[in-house]
Amino acid sequence: MVIFRCWVIKYFCCLLFPIFPLALSGQDWEKSVYIIETDSGQGSGFLVEDREYCFLMTNAHVLAGAKEIKAIDVQGEQLPLTPFIQVADDGRDLVRIPVRARNGLSVASNAHFGEPIIVLGNSGGARMVTHSRGKILAVGPDRIEVSAAFIPGNSGGPVLNAKNQVVGVATYVFRDAVPDWVAQNTRYAQTRRVALRINGIKWRHMNWFDFQQEGELVTKHQKFFEDSVQRLNRAFATRDMESVLREKQGIRGFLGSFQRDFNNLRVAYLKKDLEEVSEGWQDLWGFLDKNFPGSPRSGAGGQSFTRAPRGGQWPKVDIDRAEAYLKEKAVRDRERAGAIEANIRKGLETGKVNNLPFKKALAMVDYKTQKKYEKIAKQVARELDTSYSEALQVYRESSREGIEILKQRLILEECMGYVDRALATRSQLHTLKVPGF
Repeated sequence: MVIFRCWVIKYFCCLLFPIFPLALSGQDWEKSVYIIETDSGQGSGFLVEDREYCFLMTNAHVLAGAKEIKAIDVQGEQLPLTPFIQVADDGRDLVRIPVRARNGLSVASNAHFGEPIIVLGNSGGARMVTHSRGKILAVGPDRIEVSAAFIPGNSGGPVLNAKNQVVGVATYVFRDAVPDWVAQNTRYAQTRRVALRINGIKWRHMNWFDFQQEGELVTKHQKFFEDSVQRLNRAFATRDMESVLREKQGIRGFLGSFQRDFNNLRVAYLKKDLEEVSEGWQDLWGFLDKNFPGSPRSGAGGQSFTRAPRGGQWPKVDIDRAEAYLKEKAVRDRERAGAIEANIRKGLETGKVNNLPFKKALAMVDYKTQKKYEKIAKQVARELDTSYSEALQVYRESSREGIEILKQRLILEECMGYVDRALATRSQLHTLKVPGF
């Protein structure tokens, strides 16, 4: 089976042509459908109601790895977004962001064969919401197939039934991997279009930073795999056995850290994406281990240009080599700074750094490093504190989500030594009769 995700402008997405009038049960559809713009492309989204809350819903792949996101309606108004996101815990390509709005669509409890549907969205990424029509061709427990031409930009758009209820989210197209002579003269010989249903999903609550970091991590691993394959192909083409063995050795050392990253992913959809890379590494390593036994020779190379030779006489520095080194060093420095911030952020959310209590972990580093870490911690703490305050404007303190946010805020306050605020938060949790408080 060949699958194409309708990822922003890069992939195919759902769009149809109207067969029934747009009358969203007394509400204006213009207030429910949004154009989503990120620093990596465009997609679609819509407001949906769940109990007393309202969410902006879209596909996970529209937002994965994006640093900036805007949701804009057809009047040009930007929707204020909270710094939290909920991801489907079963691996469906769906996310939703809690928002302070009251124009959400309702979710259909069922989908039926032949049922007429309308799809709304930002077709072609042209910054215009369009609508199109079709019908439901196939129904499954977590997805439906619809009869409509998908085009780029509509990922995350709502699929509505005749009652203006959401029956699915436009997501991807695929072609059945069956022989042409079997599929000939059937609709299975053509591209098929799929929308994901949003019924029965358990949602995982996380902050935007963690979601963004996981998306970037998956992208980084995908690129690293592609680069490794390209380097091996060049080595094969030139019969450079030394480079093949060196690449093999590097892959062997890398697989351990890759597995740790894979195990630590919390977004199930992204974990599914990384599973494909994992299978690729396993196939590649098996091929190299079987066909290229051994390891590269040691001590065969020359001298690093960064170290002075004996006698103190510096050789002429290769400018290209020096420039490449400095670029690589800048990348490593940025990655190290990002890793430090991510580690501190995780500590402020869990109370631990490297399995040690937050304060104890900071006390174990030298004085200069400790001051640097404390400065980063204060910056991150201000950001998280604002995030928790904004989230509590959406969720009631007595709700499951509100209690979880209060617990996270308490960890932050205790890590940073905010004694009075921590006592007040503990008192709130006690008043709410939360177990353990």
